[in-house]
Amino acid sequence: MSEDNAGDLPQKYYQEKLLQWATESMKADLPGAFFQARLLCTKFPDLAEPGQVIVCAFHDVKLTADADYEDFTPADDSYPAKCIEAILEGMDWVEASVIFDQESLSFEWC
Repeated sequence: MSEDNAGDLPQKYYQEKLLQWATESMKADLPGAFFQARLLCTKFPDLAEPGQVIVCAFHDVKLTADADYEDFTPADDSYPAKCIEAILEGMDWVEASVIFDQESLSFEWC
């Protein structure tokens, strides 16, 4: 996923590193001054391929505190979702979200 090898990191830091890579790849395509950005990943069964799943990723950004979220597409829109899939590999999940700004990050899944 990067020149760093996340698999060699202790488990405690593995999730943090993948979240860092996901947000950095999204930040690269955001304006320098944004209020908050978010990634929502939703997983559901692939009806065409039994036993397989489809992961949809939605990216949006609030440019100011008073603004509504608006869609944006990072240059590599699949990379952040792949990071989330790697974090949740082997887990039973349906939805995951990453919300971040210039100083903080939250990650939730269910």
